[in-house]
Amino acid sequence: MAVHPGNPDIAYAAVVPGTGPAKIKSAAGIHKTVDGGDTWHLVLSADEWLPEKRKNENGEPTSVAINPELPDIVYAVVRYAGVMRSMDAGVTWERVDWEHLKKFQGNYHTLTINPHDPSEFYLSLFGNSFVAYRDPVAETRLAESFQHRNLVKNGDFELTDRSGNRHTGHGTTSGIPVRKEPLSFPLRIHPVDTAVHSA
Repeated sequence: MAVHPGNPDIAYAAVVPGTGPAKIKSAAGIHKTVDGGDTWHLVLSADEWLPEKRKNENGEPTSVAINPELPDIVYAVVRYAGVMRSMDAGVTWERVDWEHLKKFQGNYHTLTINPHDPSEFYLSLFGNSFVAYRDPVAETRLAESFQHRNLVKNGDFELTDRSGNRHTGHGTTSGIPVRKEPLSFPLRIHPVDTAVHSA
């Protein structure tokens, strides 16, 4: 299940068909709620994305994830079918770069979006391996949406002086400042531009 980062009433759930006589094959896929779980509707049918040679099998969605920066971008993983992407909050879907991803195998499991770089996701395979994949479509949309914001990829802090220059007063190793004692300082965030931080 994946919950909208800005609205907890919106969520997506990956529903498998189940087993036994009571299973409902038509329910397999990604379901969405916009009212906190009171009602759900199918937005992605898992079976329709299965490759031709597996059409007689049940489609099994194994993961769903929402882009933390642009929640309209949603990913769904369907076993043997690959990764599906929606750019409009589940209204329409398309397969993500199947020609490259299928080289690893079609038996995918969990998809996790990199919180430091939301255009990249990690896709685990059944077994003991995973794939890191940068989605060019999401990357373009993020660049367009945040062209006036400072979205720091894999962001971290470094010690600088009041002019913004890297602090080198405590010795360096390969040009990187090194301190012998722990460093602690208050962090101040600009009241208007939250991308500006100072200590």
